[in-house]
Amino acid sequence: MSSPVVVGVDGSPSSLAAVEAAAWEAGLRGVGLRLVHAFGWPSIHLPHGGPPWNPGTTGLRELAADMVLTDDDFSTIVRAVREGRSIYDDIVKFVRFQLATNIGAMLALLGASLAGLPAPLTAAQLPWINIIMDGPPAMALAVDPARDDVMRHPPRDPEERILNARRLFAISRAGAVMALGTVVLLALARPACGTDTALTMAFTAFVLFQLFNSLNARADDGPVLGRHQFRNRTLWLCLAGVLAVQVVAVHLPWARTAFGTVPLDATQWALCLGTASTVLLAELAELAELAVRAAQSALRGSDRAV
Repeated sequence: MSSPVVVGVDGSPSSLAAVEAAAWEAGLRGVGLRLVHAFGWPSIHLPHGGPPWNPGTTGLRELAADMVLTDDDFSTIVRAVREGRSIYDDIVKFVRFQLATNIGAMLALLGASLAGLPAPLTAAQLPWINIIMDGPPAMALAVDPARDDVMRHPPRDPEERILNARRLFAISRAGAVMALGTVVLLALARPACGTDTALTMAFTAFVLFQLFNSLNARADDGPVLGRHQFRNRTLWLCLAGVLAVQVVAVHLPWARTAFGTVPLDATQWALCLGTASTVLLAELAELAELAVRAAQSALRGSDRAV
């Protein structure tokens, strides 16, 4: 079980059984709460919950507690745990989104160099991507609203790292897909469209990768596509803004001079968009594989039962 959370309380042990049952009903299974007496010393250890705090008293309890309730309503604990889980999830989304972009940029530059191609991202374009194109979506992910099922998930280990093996693999995979798509698009477009157009397409595709990868970042432990993807209006406004600003960078004369781009036609934009969508398809392919494995495991279990 995870380490207990210290909660400042005033209450009788006779209420502990009822509160523990309420904790289970509220989805706080496995959330350890350690009760601290009003005078400041630990009184009772519980695996799942504890009685609420009486707001009429103060003292050393507040200094000793990890969580101090603002009222005597048990639902306050539920809301606190829900908010804590939401904040943790948003940190994961932010880190996953930002690291995937940085890994993708480094791998794209390395891959193009090894392939004998010109650098797909210039010194002027890299800050544009990291600050203008990544900044607003990342901040929107940092304040993403909690998902409806956030309290249905089992409690995480407090010692678990944000960048565990599963997340590191997902981040590395997204970065590799971005880099591969950018370099392949550059290599294929260069002989057909010329170097300048091919470099502009590679730059644009890498920017568009971020639009799709933001959806991946929001699906750390759930489906990529679902109605929850449309709840963060701020994120969608940011993504629309990123797309609009990239159009400016490609088509306005002063922006073309600053970023070394040339205008793209509709077909070239479609190719960039299709290339960028592969980072989302890679995530969907993994989820499909996991679903197939789960179905096979369930079928094997039913066969053994028969």
